[in-house]
Formats: sequence, structure tokens, C-alpha cells
Amino acid sequence: MAIISCPSCGSSISSEAVKCPSCNNQVLRHRVSSRASPTDGMSTSDVPPVNIPSVGDWIVILLLLSIPLVNLIVLLVWAFDNSTNTIKANFAKAALIWVGIFLVLYLLLIVVLIGSYVP
Repeated sequence: MAIISCPSCGSSISSEAVKCPSCNNQVLRHRVSSRASPTDGMSTSDVPPVNIPSVGDWIVILLLLSIPLVNLIVLLVWAFDNSTNTIKANFAKAALIWVGIFLVLYLLLIVVLIGSYVP
């Protein structure tokens, strides 16, 4: 339970109150979150705009990722560069996780095949 101020008269009331005891004004009930939002204390003008990649951007991204070795370099740069768009950075991190998973599976397959080879 938190103490809030009445929007009408400004007196201190409980966040659980339905009406203000001073002015009888109905108080809008807001759910008090236990976690802080990333935008708490920020106005909408303080939130940076999100640059969503267009279809043309995705075509260039997929073209770059289809070139061997260039794709790993591009993914590493996008994943760990702070100036990269958040959407591209998350995509690059997820792609690198998949690359790591397939690399481990490939190495396990090689070990099993070499271990089962009997001359």
C-alpha cells in the first residue's frame, strides 16, 4: 500500500482508497507495480524513438548474412556495438546463440563418427 495525493484536493490518501476522505472525489485506481518500468520518471519526449528496419533493410541484412565469414563479423559487430539498433542487436545475439548451438552439435557428431570408426 502506498500513499498518493488526491488529484482533486491534493491531500494524502491510500492507494487502495476508492474515494478521497477530504473531498469525496472518486480516485482512479492504478495498479502499483513492484518492478520499476524502464520509462519511470521519463516523459514521452525523453524516450528515444525506435528505428524499425524496413523491408529493404531486411533484404540487405539477409544478403550480408548469406556471405560466409562476413556474416559472423557482421553478427558480432551488431550484437556487441552499443550504437546498433536494438532490434538488429537482439536478432544478431539470437543468431549467434543458434550458431553456437549448431557448432556444438556438429562437433559432437564428428566426435561420435570418429569414435565409431573401426578400421
